[in-house]
Amino acid sequence: MPVVVKEFLEAKKADGCSKRYLNTLKYNLGAFAKRFQGNIEPVVGGEIDAWLRTSGLSPRTRNNIRTSLYTLFKFAVGRRYLPKDHDELDSVSVVNDRDGDIEVFTPAELTEVLSCASERMMPFIVLGAFAGIRHAEIQRLEWRDVRFDEGAIEIHASKAKTASRRLVPILPVLKEWLLKFRKPAGLVVSHRNVAFELHLIAKTANQLRRAAWAEARGVTEEQLKQADKQAKELAAKRKRSKLRSQKGEVPPAAETAEIEGW
Repeated sequence: MPVVVKEFLEAKKADGCSKRYLNTLKYNLGAFAKRFQGNIEPVVGGEIDAWLRTSGLSPRTRNNIRTSLYTLFKFAVGRRYLPKDHDELDSVSVVNDRDGDIEVFTPAELTEVLSCASERMMPFIVLGAFAGIRHAEIQRLEWRDVRFDEGAIEIHASKAKTASRRLVPILPVLKEWLLKFRKPAGLVVSHRNVAFELHLIAKTANQLRRAAWAEARGVTEEQLKQADKQAKELAAKRKRSKLRSQKGEVPPAAETAEIEGW
């Protein structure tokens, strides 16, 4: 199995797939190859389904791995490692992704996010908020792609999730924000770990919300410490429940918010 996965990844790299996509395949298929060490043909759908169900992964991650496996098996059929009628993935369930709905920030929420963000993260946030560009596409975006004179942002095929070129209009509010941070060249977002930066923004916003809540209600520091303790206990309880039910993760600070009511 590891040999087939390695061959598949090398083929995708030769095809010019993006580094991000290759890393995703490497992660998803690496776990699969580690679990199923033998040849690819004897692996049956029921075994894959059982492995994913007991992996402790979120519904979205399980579905992503299933998609990567579909691509791998299609490659294996093309190389005649598997028969043309191979359909074992039909036995692997597509999980109901309860976290799949995309929510829209209210103006108040966006203002809160912007007030907690660092200057280097501002372009990332406003491009997502006012242009609707995907996170991965923003991270690959260069300033030369932001055409202020033409009023559009070019998403090159090599940088797009759909592998097709498209133009995104620059709305007046977006232009006003971007001009504050415009640079002659280079990446629009220079952060390597954007997920961590977003975590810091959410953490800061939660701390400010909590401080405002405590001040308005005259809550003491000792009471806040007690709430922290209860939140940690509740988080641990829900984590154990998640491993049993596979219902996904609790959003950051949700435990404290539930206890304190903010």
